[in-house]
Amino acid sequence: MLIKNIELNNFRQFYGTEKLEFSTDPKKNVTLIHAENTFGKTTILNAILWAFFEQVTSKFEQPKKIVNFDAQEEGVHSASVSVIFEFKKHTYCIKRTFDDREQGTKKTTLSAHKIVKGNYEALQAAETFVGSVIPKEMAKYFFFDGEAAEAYSSAKNYKDVAVAIRNMLGCFLAERAIDDLKGLTKEINSELGKSSTDDELAKLELELQKTNESIEEYETLKDSTKDEIATYRDQLKGLQEELRQTEGSKDLQRLREAKKQQHVSVSNDIVAGNKEILHWIGNDAVALISEKLATQSLDFIDDASLKGRIPSPYDEDFVSKLLSEQKCVCARELKPGSPEWESVASLLKTATNKEILDRVVRARAHIKMLQDNRKTAPDKLLEAQRRIAEKHGVRDKLEQEIKEIGDTLQGISLDEVDAKERSRDKLEKIINQKHVELGAIRNKITGLKAERDSTDKMIEKKALKNEGSKKLLIRKQMVEQSAAMLKLALSDYEQNARRDIEKKTNSILTTVTHNHRTCRFGENFSIELVKENGVSCPKSSGENQLLSLMFISSLIQFASSRMNEESILLRPGTVAPLILDSPFGKLDTEYQVDAAKYIPTLTPQVVLLVSSSQGNEKVLDAVGSRVGMEYVLVAEYKAPAGRKKETRLVRHGKEIPTAIYSQKNDRTRIERI
Repeated sequence: MLIKNIELNNFRQFYGTEKLEFSTDPKKNVTLIHAENTFGKTTILNAILWAFFEQVTSKFEQPKKIVNFDAQEEGVHSASVSVIFEFKKHTYCIKRTFDDREQGTKKTTLSAHKIVKGNYEALQAAETFVGSVIPKEMAKYFFFDGEAAEAYSSAKNYKDVAVAIRNMLGCFLAERAIDDLKGLTKEINSELGKSSTDDELAKLELELQKTNESIEEYETLKDSTKDEIATYRDQLKGLQEELRQTEGSKDLQRLREAKKQQHVSVSNDIVAGNKEILHWIGNDAVALISEKLATQSLDFIDDASLKGRIPSPYDEDFVSKLLSEQKCVCARELKPGSPEWESVASLLKTATNKEILDRVVRARAHIKMLQDNRKTAPDKLLEAQRRIAEKHGVRDKLEQEIKEIGDTLQGISLDEVDAKERSRDKLEKIINQKHVELGAIRNKITGLKAERDSTDKMIEKKALKNEGSKKLLIRKQMVEQSAAMLKLALSDYEQNARRDIEKKTNSILTTVTHNHRTCRFGENFSIELVKENGVSCPKSSGENQLLSLMFISSLIQFASSRMNEESILLRPGTVAPLILDSPFGKLDTEYQVDAAKYIPTLTPQVVLLVSSSQGNEKVLDAVGSRVGMEYVLVAEYKAPAGRKKETRLVRHGKEIPTAIYSQKNDRTRIERI
């Protein structure tokens, strides 16, 4: 299918009639539409999806409000979207109309026409015709909201991946058949219970019904438990990635604390060293400063000693003893008051005593010490200064190391790290517990199936005794065998498709990624990003979107490869336009460019709806040679601009206003570049 054009009439932002011609040139197969957020990108995507299937994407807000507000105020009650397209070498037009005056399902009508030489020939069963062009189950992978892309590679959305693969396989008819066969089996079981007069057979049928209901309940519980495990695993991977980014932070914190303690110790050593220098100044420095004085003082003491002046040649105790005994050393009598007595007594004025003698000894010793210290004082000062300088060097280095560790730890809260580690441990315990619960559920299902098989054999044994029951039993066995064969066939198709799509996804990844990681589908269809050593690794939001986008790309290639496949179980594949809204949202610039180069190769027709942030120059350059049609969505507002700035788009040397104020209506206008 190739879309030639779409026409929107009073549909949402589009007041009146707006038309888009799509490029059908195989060499320039891209139609590029520029629009800022809220200007109508998502509306165009959903207009096409709505026209074909009356469906919209999850991000399309208030989907029941279809008619343009300004048109409603003017008394208009209807809106429509028309799509003209080529399909199998013929041209067709479908038109879906909404009328808010109608009730219920009558509000929306679909018409389909075949266009032959300008004449519109009505087709019967328009819905069936649309389903033959592109099955509803496949359509959502061609009309795609890029900003929601990452959902497919999220661990908890593994079911969406399985459903996507089955939809692209065209399994839905076979799956409906399996469901119908299950319902038929229940009906036959009920008839078996009613057809026999054997009360025990009726009792066994009731028991079988209850067992089957229990199996279904436990199967549902098994699926919900698997969903819980997938969700917890997703949370655990996120926590592990966050902890990986802060890996070693606790060791760094401990190292920083140790270095802070060393810093305190070294600072104390520097303080002690400064005190040592102060002590030197108060002691050893005197030896240097008073060198001359010390020498002169010692010379004076020694000279006085030689001359008998220091200490005095007369001892105070000796003189006092002479006076008390009143006898001179020469044995002459010393009478008090006599000239001799007075002469001896006068010696007491200059006589020395023990205290004076000690002072002289101490003075001599101190002066001697000053002289000795003078010889070692300079070396003591130099050694103290050397030690302080060394400590300063150590302290400076510690301060630098502490700063560097602090820079590394900046923004990391160790309390948060501890909390995350506790959460991780808790999640691991929960996951382990859920696995135990899952094992118990599986064991219960195994036991119930054994009970069911046993009851089935007993029913078969009793039913064979009754001709009517026997026929019903044969029908039941045929239905069950048919369902089992269908399941087995679908499982084989599914596994082969999964391998094929995984291979295609990895082939695409090698062209658009700058690392050596690959994609792997888990047993439950979860999409994992795998390192070269085979270990699954956490994915960033950008990697999630890229991986999902590449998965969708591989689905489209897979659908195309099945175009002419014939199968009694599966619908054939299809080729349809790939319409992408905001396809590059969370990708980094390099990924955006690589994806922009690759996407146009996926299908004969591509429509890219981009904002200015996604349609940057590098992206536009990458896709430029493939662009056959280019448009800009211009928003018009009735209100004056006020302080709002008029936004503009510059393309091919032309400047186009994209937001205009003081206009007649609130609307979005489509302008071709």
